[in-house]
Amino acid sequence: MAMRRKRVQAEIARYVVEFRKREAQAVARYLEQQGIEATMPPMVLAMIFKNVSHALAAERAIGVSEGHGDMKALFEGWLRDLEEGGELFLRAPKERPQRTRTRRKAV
Repeated sequence: MAMRRKRVQAEIARYVVEFRKREAQAVARYLEQQGIEATMPPMVLAMIFKNVSHALAAERAIGVSEGHGDMKALFEGWLRDLEEGGELFLRAPKERPQRTRTRRKAV
C-alpha cells in the first residue's frame, strides 16, 4: 500500500526513522552503562543487529538455514569478547566457529 500512496509511504518512513533513532539510543545507553567502547556508531550497530535478525527470521520462515550457524557463532563470539574485554570490535571473534568441509569426488 505504501508503494502507491505517498502519504502512507511518508508515515511509514517517519516511523522507521523514529524507531531507528530509539534503537540507536538504547544501544548507546547499554554500551555506556556496561562501560563498553564500540568501534562504530550505535546507529550502525542497531541496524546490523536488527537487519541480521530480520534476515535470519525471514529465511528460516521459508526453510533456509544455510550460513545461519556461522552467523550465530559470530555473534556469540562478539558477546564473549564483550564479556571478557568490555570492547566491541566488529571482527571475527577470537575463536572462529569450526566448519566441516565435504570433499567432492573427482569425476
